[in-house]
Amino acid sequence: MAKQKIQLTDYEQKVGTELNNYLQSTGLSLAELISRHSLNSGYVRAIAGFTKIESKIKGGTELYPKLSYYKKVARIIGIKENNFWHHIDTIQYKNVFAICEKAQSDKDLRLIDGQQGYGKTYSLESYWRTNNEVAYVKMMKKWNKKTFLQKIANSLNIRKADSYSISAIQDKIVDVLNSEDSNWLLILDEMEQASKSMWVGVIKDLIDDTQIGSHDRLCGFVICGSGINEKVKGWTHSRTAKQGANQLWDRLFGSWQLLEGLKEGKYALSDWKATIKIALDNTGVEMENEKDVIEWLSLLNTKRSLSKVVDRACQYATKNNKPISAEMLDMLYGKELSYGE
Repeated sequence: MAKQKIQLTDYEQKVGTELNNYLQSTGLSLAELISRHSLNSGYVRAIAGFTKIESKIKGGTELYPKLSYYKKVARIIGIKENNFWHHIDTIQYKNVFAICEKAQSDKDLRLIDGQQGYGKTYSLESYWRTNNEVAYVKMMKKWNKKTFLQKIANSLNIRKADSYSISAIQDKIVDVLNSEDSNWLLILDEMEQASKSMWVGVIKDLIDDTQIGSHDRLCGFVICGSGINEKVKGWTHSRTAKQGANQLWDRLFGSWQLLEGLKEGKYALSDWKATIKIALDNTGVEMENEKDVIEWLSLLNTKRSLSKVVDRACQYATKNNKPISAEMLDMLYGKELSYGE
């Protein structure tokens, strides 16, 4: 049997993403989860790795796991069924995807900073799932330097990283990223969770070790987080700023991509309303005075809040056999929105 990296459905991608999030949040290893619930090891590892297993059958091949197995894993890790919200190429999604493509093709360093809820993580994970030689790590505040480096090593398919020292793990990471016959892109996400010592002591070193001179890089590098620009800048402008922080800022200078809000800019609001209309059309749920519904939803500022509101409204409308209306949205979310949704 062979594993293939293919384009998965939105639901398959969601189960894979939530499975990895579940393992991170619970501290369970994949092997422990498989053993605890007597799961098929190959299927679960394929789901976690966003791959399919190709199995030969009479007259051709079949791809596994099937949808029923995704649903089995979804029930175990507590995913609630969502039949209404579907993926949309928002402005932010297209921007993040383009930044990653450029960083990988040009072996460039880019830093993405944008408000929470813009869909940065979703976009980065989507790029990681659909492209080869991409390593992705989502930072967690509780990690120390060795754990962080181990996670990077694991994402680069470096075996037995937990048995090496910090410096040895870092050397192996650099060896893989700098390989002449490769085109790696390393994506570090939610880096607002990382401490100053992590930025100065690990990120700066990785940047230095994967470039030649001041400009020529040996691999692509994308660092993403909410508020990281001001956070790093603050370290260099403080009265107690040390040389390491200033050196870090110097290396990052000129590489920032500060994402605009979904409604900022001359044409952004009309684009946002067009996105909302697509989202509503995709649900298949009837609307009452669609223009008013779109106007109401355009008050929302993030893709995350839009997806939550649309999904809940669709569930309520379907359960009560009513069309979605602005009045229904007021009833479900009006008070919450007035406090700054």
